[in-house]
Amino acid sequence: MSNNTTKTQNPITLIVAASTNDIIGRDNQLPWHLPRDLAYFKAITTGCPIIMGRKTYESIGKALPNRLNIVITRNPDYQLPDAEVTLSVSDAIAIAQKWLDNQANNNDGSDKNCQSEIHIIGGAAIFAEALPLVDKIYLNRVLADFDGDTYLPAIDWTQFKQTASTHHAADDKNAYAMAFEVYERTKS
Repeated sequence: MSNNTTKTQNPITLIVAASTNDIIGRDNQLPWHLPRDLAYFKAITTGCPIIMGRKTYESIGKALPNRLNIVITRNPDYQLPDAEVTLSVSDAIAIAQKWLDNQANNNDGSDKNCQSEIHIIGGAAIFAEALPLVDKIYLNRVLADFDGDTYLPAIDWTQFKQTASTHHAADDKNAYAMAFEVYERTKS
């Protein structure tokens, strides 16, 4: 995957759940099951384009409903019946931008969920490649340490300002406390 400098008129976001020790995955799965986290992800991404790597798509097992699913792979022959497939982050962003432009031109008022954001949903390699282009980070900080094999890429937090944080205690459905945090890139 090549480095790129694609700019769009719609914000590019990274949406990720990470433990306090920055684990985001284990054996190509989330290391936790937190219904509150899944509901938050659904609320943020429904109606929007989502961009993911092939392994993330395969771990989910299907395209997520009510979203434009774009899958990045190194294999030019890879095809999916339920998602757009492309070879680079820059191409994925261009597909998402074109789709959002078409949505805006044909808007009948039915798309109230999407904030016209392009969401990068994983995995770690896609996060790392897209990070220089990201305008906003939706981070669900799972307030526990986990064993895992996939880490949140290093983020220069001095380039971002926290604009929201909501803490949720553990409960009978969510075994771990979590904090939904939003960071926006500072303009320099």
